[in-house]
Amino acid sequence: MKQNELECPLCAEDNACAVVSGQKVSDCWCHQQTFSDRRHFAHLSINEHQCLCQACVKQMNKSEGNNSDTDKES
Repeated sequence: MKQNELECPLCAEDNACAVVSGQKVSDCWCHQQTFSDRRHFAHLSINEHQCLCQACVKQMNKSEGNNSDTDKES
């Protein structure tokens, strides 16, 4: 069974991937996001081509102490 490309592989919510929606990769939310080091993903059952949702990325960054400027509270 093929992974639903519109779902986050961690929470199964909409991942809002611009590419899957037919838009340019540069228009995707992920280009404005800071990601944790790939080594932190090694224990997860996902591959580098699966798109996570913003909420899961923010949660992982928060747990790793790697918040982007857009995630910091004022």
